[in-house]
Amino acid sequence: MMNNNNLYDTSKKYNKPLYYFVTACVCLLIGIIVVIVEYPYLTHKIHEYIFLASDACFVSGVIVGGVGVLVLVSGEGTFDLLAYGFGIILKAFSKNKNHESFIDYKQRKESERGNVKVWFIAIVGGIFVVLGIILSFVAEYINSGQLV
Repeated sequence: MMNNNNLYDTSKKYNKPLYYFVTACVCLLIGIIVVIVEYPYLTHKIHEYIFLASDACFVSGVIVGGVGVLVLVSGEGTFDLLAYGFGIILKAFSKNKNHESFIDYKQRKESERGNVKVWFIAIVGGIFVVLGIILSFVAEYINSGQLV
């Protein structure tokens, strides 16, 4: 069996900036998709462009940050019972009816899991969410006529 303990190990200094950069690029790609979808509905006012940037940052941040939080929670074993139950259901339809107890399953998963460090996904997603909120306030401030 293959040991995947180093799959998400970000303890090496040279890897950390690359992980953050790639995650930010994924956020930007999702943001570009949001811009492409929303652009035809603009009336081409300056505050609408800022709202568009806000939407792009917020949506991509929520998607990437949500995935990051789910990976972190899953890495802690939160969904082990669900996976065990699903495995029992699938084994009911197979020829091999023998299955391990939940305690054995949980111990086996903990030994296989290792040290998963994927905080960078949630951090980059959170930064994009905060950036989207800030841009939304700026756009609203411009739209109110107090700046222009």
